Amino acid sequence: MERRSKMLTLSSPAGTQHRHAIAAVLALAAAGHAQAETTLIPYVTSLTTYDSNLYRVSSNAQLPVGADGSRSDLIFNNAAGLEGVYEWAQQRFYGTVEGSRFNYLNNTSLDQNAFRFEGGLDWSLLGRVKGSLTAARSRTRSSFDNADNTVRNTQNQRTLAATTQFKLTNDLEVNGSFTNDVMRAPALNAPSFRLEQNTASTALNYLGINRWTLGVIGSYGYGNYSGTGTDSTFTQYAGSGTLAYEASDISNFQLAAGYTTREDAGRGGSTSGFTGSLGYARELTGKTSLNINLARAVEAFQAGDNSVIATSASIGLAWEATAKIGATLNYGYTTSEYRATGDVVTPFTGRTDDVHTLAFGVNYEALRWLQVSPALGYDRRTANQPGFDFDAFSASLQLTARLE
Repeated sequence: MERRSKMLTLSSPAGTQHRHAIAAVLALAAAGHAQAETTLIPYVTSLTTYDSNLYRVSSNAQLPVGADGSRSDLIFNNAAGLEGVYEWAQQRFYGTVEGSRFNYLNNTSLDQNAFRFEGGLDWSLLGRVKGSLTAARSRTRSSFDNADNTVRNTQNQRTLAATTQFKLTNDLEVNGSFTNDVMRAPALNAPSFRLEQNTASTALNYLGINRWTLGVIGSYGYGNYSGTGTDSTFTQYAGSGTLAYEASDISNFQLAAGYTTREDAGRGGSTSGFTGSLGYARELTGKTSLNINLARAVEAFQAGDNSVIATSASIGLAWEATAKIGATLNYGYTTSEYRATGDVVTPFTGRTDDVHTLAFGVNYEALRWLQVSPALGYDRRTANQPGFDFDAFSASLQLTARLE
């Protein structure tokens, strides 16, 4: 009788509902497991670079103590890493771990190890809300441009970021983001220079006018310098209107226009002005595309207690010659005005730079797992203060093997 009673209990309506609930949970778990996918891709790279002006000094400037007596050098960078992706339903986890080594042919005192760790999550909820969480930590060789060239040129960086996108209606969306960035690198007269910046922004976009997108965006940032002897802090406010237009399936442009104010806490200084950008992209042929960009920004200088008003223009061409061969040609021009942080005077205060860059690169898929990438580059800077002009030519060859 006791055994029959237990069987009757399992056959009752409550027992049936219980079994159905368990079955539903198991089915959902099985479905999620079936959709989950893991991808691991190991890779190795070998990059050899010739630099005609390693220390970024003018032609008549004296080289730093410890240099081998030549402005040029060969730099060898070999790296090995692992990329991983885990996808489950609409969620995507990803990460990269990489270790590398820089060796100089002549300036061996600059030899150094490097690494890069990156990871993140792209998430989605109910199709209307999605976003991302990312974290990165790296140590690498940096340029001697505006740097202390008497010490090893090592840059450490850490970045944390979060974004979200919420569709209020089919035509209206709200975007938000937050970024924390910490950078350490030897700067001129500040070998232990550190800059931390925090930026939060919110944007509202309207998508409901044919090929047009209209929006407004506002941002707030704050940060501080250290290692410079003044340890100044700053806040920054920016707002702009945005406009994007897909003229056709082969061309589009984007416009942003607004105003930015950067205030130096406790120093009595501020930098303000019009800021914005204009971008145009067009497919010239089935294999060739064109990109043109103009921009004006107020930024924190990454080598001293200064704010920078940077006005830039760039033009780029991309050519897909075949399914395995592609080439890019880019030219950029930037003029930078260095403003004082209140009463703080640095070697950059009052300086204006004009920088021209030219870059040409080719990517060739020699084998399914092997890419060969030669490149040429030229940089030229002129400044209104003596001792900061330079020009540099570079040529490089990179081999990348990916075991996909």
